[in-house]
Amino acid sequence: MAEISGNEKGRRQNHHGTCLIIGDRGIAITGSAGSGKTGLALQLIERTGAAGTFARLVADDQMWLHPRGTRLVCRAPGEIAGKIELRGAGIASLPHEPAAVLHLWIELLPVGEIPRMPERADMVTKIAGVTVPSLKLCQNRACENAVAILCRLGIGRFAAANNRP
Repeated sequence: MAEISGNEKGRRQNHHGTCLIIGDRGIAITGSAGSGKTGLALQLIERTGAAGTFARLVADDQMWLHPRGTRLVCRAPGEIAGKIELRGAGIASLPHEPAAVLHLWIELLPVGEIPRMPERADMVTKIAGVTVPSLKLCQNRACENAVAILCRLGIGRFAAANNRP
């Protein structure tokens, strides 16, 4: 099991990343600057929204993570709530939700750091003392990653291929 370093159990923490809700499930997307976090979130929002599934932004660029018992709640810092950075085009406003309970933690990494067939223990991450299912995906592959995430969550046409740990 991966553990996010520098976290303190039970304390609110700020993380660099993007968070969204698909249906009733919160998804946090993390990775280095320029790794495709915002593009992946927009791909997921557009793809699932077009299929009639509820999808909204929660936070872009920065996320406040609040441990609540066995759940991890994500919120946007107030000054950036509903804002998303579109690289090269500036800041845009999107419909958003104030918070989401995280059901999946995504880490975008260079291709050489992604296991082809991850072990079950590698598919969970501990953040602020809370264990959350996770996926390590290749950075800057929004379309491919969106399919992997929807499959993992069992959403839409990918429900039959659900492979949750």
